[in-house]
Order: sequence, then structure tokens, then C-alpha cells
Amino acid sequence: MARLKFVKSISEEIKEQLNEMYARHPNFRVRQRAHAILLSSKGYPIAKLQDILEVDRDTISIWLDRFERQGIVGLEDMPRSGRTPIYTDEDITLFKELIDKEPRQLKKAQAMLQQATHKTSCTETLKRALKKN
Repeated sequence: MARLKFVKSISEEIKEQLNEMYARHPNFRVRQRAHAILLSSKGYPIAKLQDILEVDRDTISIWLDRFERQGIVGLEDMPRSGRTPIYTDEDITLFKELIDKEPRQLKKAQAMLQQATHKTSCTETLKRALKKN
């Protein structure tokens, strides 16, 4: 028989914070984790949470452990590694200036940026970088 695992009793203040996260947090995964903690505090076993949330039981177990160790902060996404950005903030600022000079000439601005920075990328990468800044 599988061992039952639940979060330890949580205070009303933490429950309110979890309810707020579950209702309004912009990140779906954080809302899902908060929901799991709330249900676990009400006595739902991991097997039931697995059915409700449609998440692997090991994942739910990890969420419960992280909440026990780190509290509310443990529900946030951990930093992930990834490719370093091609363009610096200064490069993007320069690109914005180039676009402002000729707003309908994106390819021309891209070519001028490439000439100035000696960095190449596709147009979509530049669009994402602009959107991010």
C-alpha cells in the first residue's frame, strides 16, 4: 500500500495567500501548485490530486516537498538554464532607434543592426527581443 503524504497543517494567512495565488497568479503552473497544496491541506491524497490535476504523482510529491521546505516561495518556477540572448540591451536600444527612423523598413533596420553589431539572427528573434524589452 502506498504511503499517504499530505502537507502539514497550514495557517489561515498561508491559506489566504494560496487562494490568492490559485485565483490570480499569472503563471498557470504556480496556480496549479497552489491548488495542489490547498487540496492536500484538506486531506486529498496524492492519488486523488493526480486525477484532479492530471499530473504525475512524483511531480505532485515534489511540489509538496518543496512547499514543506520553502513555503510559498517554493511554488514559484525555479530559474532555468537556456541560451544566452544574442543581443544586449544596448543592441536592442540601437535597433529601436533604427526602426524609429524608418518604421516600415524592418529588414533594412535588421541589416544595419547586423552591420553595427556583427551579430546575425532571424527577424523573429529580433521581434521577440523587442517584445521582451
